[in-house]
Amino acid sequence: MPKINSSLRGGLVALGTVLAALAIFFPSAILSAEVRVVADRDYWHTVRPLINGAETSLHFSQLYLNPDRLGNRILADLVQAAERGVAVTALFNHDPEKNREPVRRLREAGAEVVHGGRSAPARLHAKLVIADRERILIGSTNWSGVSMYHNREVNVLVNDAAAAGFYADWIEALQKDPAADPEMDPVETGDWRTVIDREHGEVIAGLLGGASKRAWIGLYAFRTYFGTRHEGSVSDRLARELVRLKEDGVDVRVIIDKSDYNQLMNRINRRTADWFRDQGLEVRFNPPGETAHWKLLVIDDRALVGSMNWGHSGFDLHAEASILLKQPAVVEELAAYFQARWEDSRPPEAPRADPTPVPEGEPVSGETGGAGCEESAR
Repeated sequence: MPKINSSLRGGLVALGTVLAALAIFFPSAILSAEVRVVADRDYWHTVRPLINGAETSLHFSQLYLNPDRLGNRILADLVQAAERGVAVTALFNHDPEKNREPVRRLREAGAEVVHGGRSAPARLHAKLVIADRERILIGSTNWSGVSMYHNREVNVLVNDAAAAGFYADWIEALQKDPAADPEMDPVETGDWRTVIDREHGEVIAGLLGGASKRAWIGLYAFRTYFGTRHEGSVSDRLARELVRLKEDGVDVRVIIDKSDYNQLMNRINRRTADWFRDQGLEVRFNPPGETAHWKLLVIDDRALVGSMNWGHSGFDLHAEASILLKQPAVVEELAAYFQARWEDSRPPEAPRADPTPVPEGEPVSGETGGAGCEESAR
């Protein structure tokens, strides 16, 4: 082994000292962000410690807080946090039936609550909670018992102040004006990139445009508009890009939900599946009795996790939040999750979808049958 001269050795020691100091006082400058996949039942065992461990602040955005056993326990945790002095900033979609009681109780406890309206462009649809501007849980899970303990859901817990702070600022901007998209520049590190609102179409198109190995798409709702007055929408363009990738030899897989209760959404998803089949690309549906409410993309060495369904409302109207993930171990864990769902799923059976056009603006919503979601896939 060659000898290291004394001046070089001294320089290396000094560099090591500097790096150690940076790691102590500025850990994000040296260490990768801590990212943990939180899927399915793991959400319930993650969100409550996150809320109960908050010391200074909580920010959250949710479609609703369902008044069932698990929803009520989360509400109690939030109220207790506010009562012990944690600054709670809450965003709910406007739902007079589900959200009236949570809004009342949180306001009485001193929380800042916005009960957002349905006016375009921001029907609140993001699902995230942030503790102390340091940790963020972001993904697809609604705050209802069936979403947390029945559905297939994908989220990630990110322990990174830059990520958490960005989405906390986004929530505060929406709180000031829930009908407007916040004007915020994306934040990106070597581990992740923020994705909000209208950015989704451009980010996803960029990922697909550069894909060479795989493009795996798992969605609750995927609405295309071929043959309608909205043909050429963002989701149409992305659908055509998936077909092109398949023709170029990329491993393209699409899983969408087949509901056991929501026939309108089944018509929307089946029409998309039939269109893909006509183009030579097989789409699969989740197995019976299971609700695939996830929104997961694995494209080459990147993964996107968040709240957005593919359709006009998601790309053009809703307030949506996702995060683009780059850490190889995290991406491969999400890919393994997708692979397991792919093996459980099946192609659609005959006959084809009802050819009657789905009414424009018709919501794909409801909670009948325990799906735990009330969402539009327009």
